[in-house]
Amino acid sequence: MLFKRFLTVSPVAFEAVKPKRPPTAFSYYFSQVHKNIVETHNVRIPAAMKIAGEQWQTLSESEKQKYSDALKPLQQKYTAEYEAYAKTLPPKKPATTFGSFLKEKSPLLKSEHPDLDQTEIMKLASSKWKSLDPSIKEQYQTRYSQQLAQYKKALEERAA
Repeated sequence: MLFKRFLTVSPVAFEAVKPKRPPTAFSYYFSQVHKNIVETHNVRIPAAMKIAGEQWQTLSESEKQKYSDALKPLQQKYTAEYEAYAKTLPPKKPATTFGSFLKEKSPLLKSEHPDLDQTEIMKLASSKWKSLDPSIKEQYQTRYSQQLAQYKKALEERAA
């Protein structure tokens, strides 16, 4: 009885696992040269990484491209695995009415007021939302209702 909770299987165990990103060109380069650097310079890994970074900076673009090209199959495999993984994810809930308004107006407000930080932009957007004509708010509400219905339908299809 003591171990009963360990014997039950969680449904999370069967969910798709997000694929791991392939290494960067520098990471691949470092994996190739780090043992040599550690042995020749008699340093630990952090110092070896610094030395490898300096060496990486001196490499020509064509030499760097060789490392990038070696990773292309891994990148293609990752892309295919991620697309398959993304299909297993539940649909995203639509943005609220204010969220949609903010998504539309935020870039415009940032360009009109480049001196304001994000907090001030949010305050400005909030005041504009509060003073917005009710008929325009109704358009946002209608759009949200339609998106919410699509979301619920997608959830039901996924559950079936």
